[in-house]
Amino acid sequence: MSKIWEYSFKGLKFLLIVTGIMFLGYDILKLIFHFNDPNFSSNTWKKPPEWTWEIVPVLLFGALIEEIIFRIIPMTISRIVGEYFNIKKLWIFIAIISSLIFGFLHGNITNIFFQGISGFFFCWLWIKVSYDRDLNKSNAEIFWFFPSIVTWLTHFLFNMTVVIMAYLEEYVINIFHKI
Repeated sequence: MSKIWEYSFKGLKFLLIVTGIMFLGYDILKLIFHFNDPNFSSNTWKKPPEWTWEIVPVLLFGALIEEIIFRIIPMTISRIVGEYFNIKKLWIFIAIISSLIFGFLHGNITNIFFQGISGFFFCWLWIKVSYDRDLNKSNAEIFWFFPSIVTWLTHFLFNMTVVIMAYLEEYVINIFHKI
């Protein structure tokens, strides 16, 4: 079980770095090209909803549903079909399609870039963990189980981090408005 947490936190750390770079890149592009997408903000909400602990199960369940639809099913199929037909990199094609759809269903064109990249990362993490021989040596027939737990946990932790950052941003803005 500790290897699952290890993969999840490594994944979260990497995803947060990549997301920071993406947001920085987006801000630089806005400055250079003087454009502003009214449908996009650096946080999930213009103003986060009132905090409640009920948001935690929503984030947990939402991440689970997204992982089942966009990672577990497509990546399991890509691994089985890829191994059967000896197509080693089939998962990349499936991951790109799944990630584009994942990004598009989160909003607009901008979301294809941001959520699409995180979606591709989750696919890559799923594949990486599914081929970890130490983690799956006793359960080769259910190779999909551990990577699914890792990507679900990483996805949940990432969503929770984004929500906490949105609340902190709102809190800091309110402090500065009072000054």
